[in-house]
Amino acid sequence: MPSLIQVLEASALQALEIQQPDGSMPSGHNGPYHDPETPVRNTAHWLVTFCHIYEQTQDQRLFHAANKATNYLLSAEARPQEASFFCRKNPKKDSCNGLIGQAWAIEGLICAARTLKREDAYTTAKEVFELHPFLENRAIWQRVAAEGNYLTPDRTFNHQLWFAAIGAELRDQEATDKVYQFLDQIGTNVDNYQNGVIFHNSPLGKTKLKDLNSLSNITMAIKRIVKSKRNRRSLYSKSVGYHSFNLYAFAILKKHFPKHKFWSSSKMQKMLDITKEPIFRTQLDQSDYSWPYNPPGLELAFCGEAFDLGKDYCQKWITTQVEKTYDHKTKNLMLNNSADTTTSSARIYEATRLNNDYEVNYP
Repeated sequence: MPSLIQVLEASALQALEIQQPDGSMPSGHNGPYHDPETPVRNTAHWLVTFCHIYEQTQDQRLFHAANKATNYLLSAEARPQEASFFCRKNPKKDSCNGLIGQAWAIEGLICAARTLKREDAYTTAKEVFELHPFLENRAIWQRVAAEGNYLTPDRTFNHQLWFAAIGAELRDQEATDKVYQFLDQIGTNVDNYQNGVIFHNSPLGKTKLKDLNSLSNITMAIKRIVKSKRNRRSLYSKSVGYHSFNLYAFAILKKHFPKHKFWSSSKMQKMLDITKEPIFRTQLDQSDYSWPYNPPGLELAFCGEAFDLGKDYCQKWITTQVEKTYDHKTKNLMLNNSADTTTSSARIYEATRLNNDYEVNYP
């Protein structure tokens, strides 16, 4: 029975065959969203895996692949205006894929800086993070288009949360201060369903009375509250599919801020407890945003490590991920039932933060 690190190594070596001459990896369409993407996202994901396995094996093939992937992310094709990374081609949506597209690219470059000793990778990662204005009064970040123009704040909670988590990985004091402010104001005020599942459209900050200085503002605030309540039921299945994705980001933050009071709160405990309930597993099976798009088995295993939920908890979720997504034909851990195979296979990178000794029992 192979270990998780052996499965990761096999995936990384298999991925070498599809790396393009410019260092990029094949792009997908963002799973169930069907938004055509550039190679930036999947190249960043595979870069993390290449770096991780190179650290374990010292395989020079992976060293060269990681450097080539880094070169692509630092190229004019990935950042045509030297602003945000060009991540998405859907003309009806932003080209940067909100904050999440930037978080993924920065994540890959941070790994390259650490493993490959690429100072240019860290410089660009920090530059792109700092490019995004941080609104002190709301403790959230604005989006910046790949074309360089400033956009409105990203209204998707998991995007803000992941941008904060990857910002903490920079280990830069200014970035850390912003991330901590976000965690204090937004992260700890996340909106949940009664059972603890994180509401996908969690509001980004509470409206203050002093900000309601006109009838139009009051009317707008009331409309948002009514719309939010109406959306809660319709977005429950999507929220379930993203619950582990959010918890993974919280787990990264816990690694950086282990003494933050939020980790011992009843709200945090409730978000963890729901993942132990059989009904949650059933609801994951029914969500279009669960396996194999968001890999909850890998995400909850890392969450289990960060929040000390026990090795049995972590192993159970890894085993479940394998049962749900292992593809016998390609021997790929993440492909079964995938509507976007290039993105699904790249997301095995989320296992790189896990301990190496878990067993992978193929069905």
